[in-house]
Amino acid sequence: MDYIFINAWCVSAVLSLMIFWCLRRAGLARLESALCAGSLFPAQLFYLFSGLNSVVYLFDLCTPIWIVISLRYWHAADRSVRATALTLLLSAGLLPLFGNASPSSDKMALMLTGVSAYRCVGLCASLIVLTNKFRMIRADLGRFCLVPCLITLAVLIAMGLQEFLGIQTDIVGKLILQDPTRMGNLDFNDARFNVLGFYRGSTGMLATLSAACAFGLGPSAFGGTVGFALSLLISCAVILLCGSKTSLVVFTALLIISSVERKHIVLLVLVISASTLFSLIRAGDIEIPEVLPVSLRQFLETGGERRDTLGARQEFWSLLGASLDEHPELLFGLPDPRRSVLIAEGGAHNEYLSILADGGIVALFLYLVTYLSIFRSSLRNKDPVKRHVGLYVLAGGAIQASTMNHLLAGLLYAPVVFCTVFIYSICISATRKPQNLGSVIVKGIDTSKRAIAV
Repeated sequence: MDYIFINAWCVSAVLSLMIFWCLRRAGLARLESALCAGSLFPAQLFYLFSGLNSVVYLFDLCTPIWIVISLRYWHAADRSVRATALTLLLSAGLLPLFGNASPSSDKMALMLTGVSAYRCVGLCASLIVLTNKFRMIRADLGRFCLVPCLITLAVLIAMGLQEFLGIQTDIVGKLILQDPTRMGNLDFNDARFNVLGFYRGSTGMLATLSAACAFGLGPSAFGGTVGFALSLLISCAVILLCGSKTSLVVFTALLIISSVERKHIVLLVLVISASTLFSLIRAGDIEIPEVLPVSLRQFLETGGERRDTLGARQEFWSLLGASLDEHPELLFGLPDPRRSVLIAEGGAHNEYLSILADGGIVALFLYLVTYLSIFRSSLRNKDPVKRHVGLYVLAGGAIQASTMNHLLAGLLYAPVVFCTVFIYSICISATRKPQNLGSVIVKGIDTSKRAIAV
């Protein structure tokens, strides 16, 4: 057994135990706490065949349990939650799988969409279960929103252990060495801070999710301004070290939105400082520390003009647009083997275009309906904490999806996407006490008595 896997599993096990303890202390039941802690276990367990195409997470093993429990809670779930789960399942899971189900389709394309569909079922099932559980909890649900912050802190600690003590936990790099046909453009010198099965993109997604939760919760959830600023600093440090350019853009956008909305002096100072620092970097007056990844340094120095950042994504989008223009029948979502060519080109690097290419216009429409449903449920939530967190996470996710993933678990995003769904479950749940027939009758009698008295 490779020591990299053992190290990653040990650190991930400690993190999952901490998450389980925190969820139990916050009031979540034992079974659901264990399932959440297992689904958030970041390190891959093993691969079925070879390389990144068949990595297995603990979340994949928890999915059948989520499905079984969700069947019990389906009728008790709010109508809006069920609609959100169904639209997500169809748009991100079943329709893309159907679009790649042609007998002459490439087996790899079918396998990729099959894995994504399976994980999408698990995400939707967990959404049904967790929203039902969270609405029964009367305690402050803001404590649950600190879970991404805890994982981000663990990632930063793992980065330090790997950099200074040589405790390697870079499973992704190990798998790439075994299967160089996938993600062959990854610069190993640029991926020195890949830890715990995360890589540059998924690490950045986690850090921006943590930042979005922090912006939504506000300083009071962190014991004051110092704790709040420290949480944002940790998220920013993880983004800079992993080198995710998209996540840096999302973090900056959330920082600007929060500074305008809350008019908090610390946020305003951070925005002004970041703008000044970026201007000095562009002018060449400040040299970027070499500890940062090369791609991120060049991205900052050129203002995003680096070829393998926005330029490469624009090429993917142009190729995808040309393919759909040449074969407009793909937009109807019917099974067609030509879809595998789009995946072979490296994917769209855009969640909206990926769903359009795999599932057609109907899938994209349903996916946007999912966003709208989450937005409406968060906006109507009477709890200001859940409302703010939901809107910030949704805003950051909508921007992130334009160049990466947000709700598509794919191959290497399962724990992060589950963490996102976990937060959404909190934000769209309407807290209320469970009611049985007896409580309804008693409530009706009390209402009648008050009416007669009046």
